[in-house]
Amino acid sequence: MAPIALRIYSPHYAYPGMGGHIHIGIDGPWDVRRILGTVPVQPDGSVVFQVPANTPIAVQSLDEQGAALQVMRSWFTAMPGEVLSCVG
Repeated sequence: MAPIALRIYSPHYAYPGMGGHIHIGIDGPWDVRRILGTVPVQPDGSVVFQVPANTPIAVQSLDEQGAALQVMRSWFTAMPGEVLSCVG
């Protein structure tokens, strides 16, 4: 199944001491994700989008119903004015 869109999100890190096994979920505050937007996948499989500088960014590929097909388990950042690209 080919993705039709990418969801762009930013991991949100909580204040020190908020996570841990004594809180709801294991390190739950580390899993919060702030959705920045969704962009369409072009017919050739490419996407183009702008992101805020100095912000951790990750992506999810989405199907027609908006369900995640693949979830990026790491993140990247961009410096002001930087252009990033990825293949694969």
